[in-house]
Amino acid sequence: MSYLNRFLMMTGIGFFFVISSATNADENGNIGPQGKLVQDFLKGEFDTSKFNLMGGITPTQTCRLDDKGLHITLPSDKPKLDNAGITFREAIVGDFEVTATFSIIELETSQKGTGVGLAISMRDTSRDWATIQRVNQQRGGNLFVAHRGIPQADGSYNSSHKSIESETMVGALRLRRNGGKLFYEVAESADSPFFTIWESNYGTRPIVDLVFEAKRGGSPTTVDVAWEKISLKADAISTKEKAQKTNPKWPLWTSASAAALLVAAACGGIWVWYSKRQSR
Repeated sequence: MSYLNRFLMMTGIGFFFVISSATNADENGNIGPQGKLVQDFLKGEFDTSKFNLMGGITPTQTCRLDDKGLHITLPSDKPKLDNAGITFREAIVGDFEVTATFSIIELETSQKGTGVGLAISMRDTSRDWATIQRVNQQRGGNLFVAHRGIPQADGSYNSSHKSIESETMVGALRLRRNGGKLFYEVAESADSPFFTIWESNYGTRPIVDLVFEAKRGGSPTTVDVAWEKISLKADAISTKEKAQKTNPKWPLWTSASAAALLVAAACGGIWVWYSKRQSR
């Protein structure tokens, strides 16, 4: 075998290895045990090393743990407080499944805006935005809403969405990524099966902003809701991925593949050097 063929074989093997190991999901989309997290708010769990409270200057006035779970109230006498909840401190890498069960205590009819209720919201390193929501809208009524926002050069978003009617007051929301596809899933009760209301292309960049919130969507109405339990499964959960905000155009597998090619090239060079010495 020629030196060139040996080199191409080695670099090809290195590249294939990284691509094939870029995700831990199997052929059915099931995710491995590398990144798992469960917070059961009904049991009083709240890990401050994993989550931050959000919601105005004093979020503890709107967010509290009680027998309903993580109980969030947006009172009508504070109309400027548009949302409150918790943010995940770390980043999610690869395929994932983010699930949250909820209960609605009081949800006044929306007067305007995008809807009052609950939402799981996320953004990746390039600020691509996606949400799954259970809301009340002024015209649409009570809905599950899947939303996708693509960032524009001027800082705005080109948004699209899909909604279905739902009167459930206790249920679950889920965002699930498999490869570059994002699935928006809901359940009509905590025990009923999930079904997909929409799917969209999303890419594979790390998720660096993950929020579980109560929202008003611009309407000065009362929102009283609770998150009961959050579960997260992912290929990896890492604080290091937040650094990729400075270079959002290079997804993780691309950087890893480049590194593998460099290593393979170095190994190929060593092989050529060693073979020449042996032939002397």
